[in-house]
Amino acid sequence: GRAAAALQALASPLWARAAGGCRLDTDLPALLAAEGFRLDARRVSFAPARGGPRLPFLLGVARPA
Repeated sequence: GRAAAALQALASPLWARAAGGCRLDTDLPALLAAEGFRLDARRVSFAPARGGPRLPFLLGVARPA
């Protein structure tokens, strides 16, 4: 939801430095579509720590459109 998006936007610059440029706030489906791919994916969410926020991630395969 909105709280997770705000947390991702706040943490993204630091995360990108620690994770080789990976950004938490990138809209991957839109980015892949703009590059000519279709994403066969399902959304999965997880709690990274007990009592922590649920953060979304995509699991799937990108195929040429």
